[in-house]
Amino acid sequence: MARDVQSVFERKETKYRLSADQYHAILDALEGRLAPDAYGSTVVKSAYFDTEQRDMAARSLEKPFYKEKLRVRGYGIVDKDDTVFVEIKKKYDGVVYKRRIGMSYAAARLPRRHAVREGLPCFPCKRGVADRLRFA
Repeated sequence: MARDVQSVFERKETKYRLSADQYHAILDALEGRLAPDAYGSTVVKSAYFDTEQRDMAARSLEKPFYKEKLRVRGYGIVDKDDTVFVEIKKKYDGVVYKRRIGMSYAAARLPRRHAVREGLPCFPCKRGVADRLRFA
């Protein structure tokens, strides 16, 4: 099914760490008030990229004013001809900016040794793809 896909995002994110008890209390409070949308049970897999020394992960944990991440993200069970997204996420002063391009899963594959996290095989850093990801 073809859908219009947003490729540029700007948003403010707030994340919360919950205990198991808090999580269940929230689910109980929301029961009967909310229903899952079309994406409510979608499988999402991401592979994040970093240096061998894990410089990007270490910097992210420092909570800097500016940080960025590169990842490949797929939705659902992905086959070689399905679309995955190569994404650059940048966070500046609490606002997240994301750009992404879609490509086939087959085009986005590289050996797993390049991935920091399992999920999807790695994204090839070919010049053509990297050029399309640059921010204006």
